[in-house]
Amino acid sequence: MRYVVLICCLGMSWATNAQNEWWFDSEEREREITGVDKREFTERSFKERLTFGGNGALQLGNNTLIGLSPQIGYRLNQDLIVGVGSTYYFQRLKQAFGNIDNEIYGGNVFARHRLVTRIFAHAEWEHVNQQSGAFIEPP
Repeated sequence: MRYVVLICCLGMSWATNAQNEWWFDSEEREREITGVDKREFTERSFKERLTFGGNGALQLGNNTLIGLSPQIGYRLNQDLIVGVGSTYYFQRLKQAFGNIDNEIYGGNVFARHRLVTRIFAHAEWEHVNQQSGAFIEPP
């Protein structure tokens, strides 16, 4: 029994050692931990210049709203990002005479310029379509 416990303990110590990330580049490891990239901007690859974001909405009840607006941007320089996005919202309004459904979808383009740390100017143009009619009560 002692040998089985000893072998299990040795096996676990090797597995733990195998999870050590000693083979990473120290600069890459520092970027992952701190989130700060000290490399020149021109040294970053296309993938490293991409940014992802967007919005989501969820409201449940008599007025149900489900929405998603993903965006993808490309960093042109240290302070300027341009990108595209899409929008989709579904809304259902429960009334005594029945449900009213409404769908809104479309796309957008945007530009974002960093003014100072954590403050930026954002300009966006969005074109949306409304799938169903307006909220009009029946006679």
